[in-house]
Amino acid sequence: MLSQVSLLIWTYKIIDASKAWRDAWMDILGTQQRLIHGFEAIYSPIVGANEDCSAHEPVITPRYIMERTGKLHTAYDELRTDLLEEVAMVDTRIVNPAQEARDSIQPMKKVVKKRGDRKLDFEKYQARVDNGRKKTRRSDRDNAALEKAETEMIRAKDEYDVADDHLKFNLPPVVTAAFSLLPHLLATQIMTQHTLLAQYYTLLHNFCSEESFPEPPQSAVEIIQTWDDAFRPVKHDVEAGLSCIAKGKAAQTSIRIEEKTYGSVTGLNLRNGVSSQVHRQPSGQPVIEDKPYGSANFRNGVSQ
Repeated sequence: MLSQVSLLIWTYKIIDASKAWRDAWMDILGTQQRLIHGFEAIYSPIVGANEDCSAHEPVITPRYIMERTGKLHTAYDELRTDLLEEVAMVDTRIVNPAQEARDSIQPMKKVVKKRGDRKLDFEKYQARVDNGRKKTRRSDRDNAALEKAETEMIRAKDEYDVADDHLKFNLPPVVTAAFSLLPHLLATQIMTQHTLLAQYYTLLHNFCSEESFPEPPQSAVEIIQTWDDAFRPVKHDVEAGLSCIAKGKAAQTSIRIEEKTYGSVTGLNLRNGVSSQVHRQPSGQPVIEDKPYGSANFRNGVSQ
């Protein structure tokens, strides 16, 4: 039962994870918009350039490229506005329901703590009775102390039974209700993730079709190779020509970004997190591995 409570408390870390996922998507939307703005800035004429300088003859970006970039710029601005509304609904659809469910189980933590306190009291008096009965020769004082301990043990046992029955009656419905909410929260999160990705994919697909980009597109290997062929000579000239760059750390660092071995499709990493804490008995039933706790920590509620 305590394992269920521990898992339930851990599960509602989905609140913090959902907030982090929401903020990450807002960062993605901002980054995508700034990327398109950067393209437009690169293609635009350099404001304030010296027209009298004859050392370099600038090449004006073709008009059709400027129009195409401006079209993509406008589309991304409109898409970001729409998707920000979708991301903002994460609070309404996921965070707020999860917080309400978490708040509903807070009183049960007091019930669990009360039951633990009564159990400790019973075990304390039971130990006194056992120690008193072990004495082969007891004085009148010892007999009086034993009789008092037996009375207190009976009282503590009755209080413990009442608290235990109360917990067994009230906890399972709360746990069941809370767990029944999790699939809906996860489904909502997945649906939102698919919606955001689909909107971006649709915009780019329609833009590429209207601009007659090749279908299917070039492979990533070909695109990276084309970029390397154009970029690396310029990179080499800059790093060799400027001593402050040539001697710096950046020139010695690879520009490749290594992929992570493990990751999360949804961004919440729920499956990996749960699997690290759950193992199965031979019967196939899942068991949650709690941290060990002693009697001294039991009064403080569920072990952390």
